[in-house]
Amino acid sequence: MSSRMTSPKPFIGVDSDGKLFVHDETADTLQQHGKPVVVIAIVGRARRGKSYLMNRLLGKQAGFPLGPTINAATKGIWAWITDHPTRPNHNLLLLDTEGLSHATDGDENRDIQIFVLSVILSSTLIYNCQGVIDESCLELLDLVSELSEHLVLRVDDEGNVINMDRIFPALHFVVRDFMLELAIDGQPCSPTVYLEHCLKAKRGFREKVRLQNNSRDKLKSYFPNRSCFVLPRPVTEDEALRQVDEVPEDQLQPAFVDGVTQLVSTIHAQSEPKKVRGVWMNSRHLVEIARNCVLAFRQDKIPSVENAVVAVRQAECLKAVEMALQFYKIAMQDTVEELPLQEDELKRRHRHNFDNCAERTFAEYAIFDDDGDFYNRMKADIEKEYTMICKNNESEALRLCREMLDVLFTSIVQKKIDEDEYSYSDGHFEYIQDLQKVFVLYDEYPKKGPAHCARQVREDFENEKQTQTQLIHQTAGAVAKKEEEIETHRVLIELEKQQNAEAQQALEERLDRLQIDHEENLRRLEQERGEMREQYEERIRRVNSEKQHEIQIRDAEAQRISRELEHRMRLTQEQLDAQQRRADQSADQIRLLMQQNRNLEEGLRHANSRSRGGGGGCAIM
Repeated sequence: MSSRMTSPKPFIGVDSDGKLFVHDETADTLQQHGKPVVVIAIVGRARRGKSYLMNRLLGKQAGFPLGPTINAATKGIWAWITDHPTRPNHNLLLLDTEGLSHATDGDENRDIQIFVLSVILSSTLIYNCQGVIDESCLELLDLVSELSEHLVLRVDDEGNVINMDRIFPALHFVVRDFMLELAIDGQPCSPTVYLEHCLKAKRGFREKVRLQNNSRDKLKSYFPNRSCFVLPRPVTEDEALRQVDEVPEDQLQPAFVDGVTQLVSTIHAQSEPKKVRGVWMNSRHLVEIARNCVLAFRQDKIPSVENAVVAVRQAECLKAVEMALQFYKIAMQDTVEELPLQEDELKRRHRHNFDNCAERTFAEYAIFDDDGDFYNRMKADIEKEYTMICKNNESEALRLCREMLDVLFTSIVQKKIDEDEYSYSDGHFEYIQDLQKVFVLYDEYPKKGPAHCARQVREDFENEKQTQTQLIHQTAGAVAKKEEEIETHRVLIELEKQQNAEAQQALEERLDRLQIDHEENLRRLEQERGEMREQYEERIRRVNSEKQHEIQIRDAEAQRISRELEHRMRLTQEQLDAQQRRADQSADQIRLLMQQNRNLEEGLRHANSRSRGGGGGCAIM
């Protein structure tokens, strides 16, 4: 349904029993407007040009229907809402009422009911009348005198109405077809001054005077903000008066045109948005007030301003709670899609969306929540929604963390388990290391949600893997025991092998030393032989130089020495031959030891093959 009105719509209707009712379609349209609203209502007798003034306030030549015949054109209350012509971000709501004292249409009590609704709903009330101000005052005083009997008002101990400026509108008298001179005691005055003069208490002791004075006091109390405008007859011909909205402006009386222009300008300039208890109303609020009052009228009860306020408070605050929760859910939707989140981050987003969406939305719709009951209800509803989001966050965190651990465990650990890679003595330690690698990767992942959920999933996972850890530990122990036995056997063989190698090395070192000693002896003998030959030759040369006859003796001595040297060389050669024989015997012993080593290695290989055949049964189930 469009919220834009292109023509007036019936707002308060009259059913076949003569009772008022609210037109739901119009009410629904009005409730779509949330701006502060200036409400101008007009009341007065039928066929006195109320609808004409409404059209001029809209800046239109026609709109609200005019009644040119004895039958009134407006029944109940008609409404037209539009943007305010001079106040940005405000609406203007015009309420055109059924003519008062229209007895041919039914219940006379309906006059006061429509007047009560006009007073409660409007921020500016125009009382449209015709003739002279004195008589117009008397007509309005009759309505005001009945107002307290048809509307429950708050009064103080002295009977004065409390805070009427918080609910009652500004009152503007508009006296049509005014032809008299405005003067008090012969002195010209303004229409408003003359109105105040008419509202002064009259002297006299008759009951009628007392009642009229009482009504004057009530009117001044109820409507402290009041003024008066007078308009001359718009045209001179009665026929044109019946269709005054169709008469071109240049054919209307200039004084009438000027008066209407001034009236419209003043009302638009001075009319404030409707306020109740100091709070600006919008059309949605006013619809609730109207529904409450009409319901009271239909039940033959007196409507209460307080009850109407409570009804508005109830309806608007409930809507505020609902809208705040709805906007909070919308604002949190992206967050919900990102779950799981850390608790601090989720709490930060909750607080941001509560402050910037929920609280602002509540403040926009809520009204008269002075005690904070509905705010607390809104807060409780959002806390309940937030608690549910927190639970979902924990559920998502538990699910994600478990899936993460399962994936990591499968890719790092389970693959090795399936391939039997932990079935050795240190397999248990490798398993523990791989398991720790799983937890390290798990802990490094930042988006696991609440920390306590991540810890809980890890603890549960570790508990689940305890049995498997124990089984791998037992299997590794059995394998380690078997490997220890094999290692012991291997060590004994290696020890024996090492001993043989050491013996072989000792023999080789001994042979090396003998060879070195032999070579050293040969070098020493050669050196001694050379030295002796040199000495001999030297002595020969000396003998030759001293005594020639000693040559033969020296030759004999030389031969003797030569024979002695040859003898010593034969002895040395025999010693070397004996050492060579002993070396050959050591080589035979070494070959015998090497044969024994080969036999031992063959025995070790045979033992290892037997060990592998016996240990193949260790497997992880």
